[in-house]
Amino acid sequence: LVLEKMGEISIENIDNTYIEDIYRFAADSAFINTKFDIALNYYQKLFDIRETEKYLQRIIISAYKEKNYPVLDNSFVKYSAEYGIKSSLSRDAYLSFGNSKVERKELDDAEKVYSEYLIFREDNIIKTNLITVLLELKKYDKALALLDKSESNDENNYLKATAYSGLGRNEEAEKIYDKLLSK
Repeated sequence: LVLEKMGEISIENIDNTYIEDIYRFAADSAFINTKFDIALNYYQKLFDIRETEKYLQRIIISAYKEKNYPVLDNSFVKYSAEYGIKSSLSRDAYLSFGNSKVERKELDDAEKVYSEYLIFREDNIIKTNLITVLLELKKYDKALALLDKSESNDENNYLKATAYSGLGRNEEAEKIYDKLLSK
């Protein structure tokens, strides 16, 4: 209801000191309630008022959820130039952008985004996404190298068997598949 009423409010009648607070409330409420189109609109307004990393990160995530790739691409370029990987907020920005590249079948770009992130920070979700991309690209040796450094679990073992199969190492792949099927 509050978000619906926001469209009826005339900004000219509100003291400027409150505008950012109102936009932040609307943006955060929309984001929490997965109304990413509304969140994107208000985070962009907030970023126009004050350029902060959090607003830009939320623009990236909202644009990804809305599949608004032009906004996502432009925002990520700005984010990576301004803030990079070193920030604690960078994970979701890099994950959203990498995932968008996968969705658009731009797998070489997805590999670069995920790899760049993993150089500076360890993250199992991003690593698994990278391994999946490497398997799609038929870069089985690279996938195996990452899997050898990963924890042993059913998902990683399945991916390892897939890599072995892609390399023609069928006996090794079969052993893993059999072990997984016997559970």
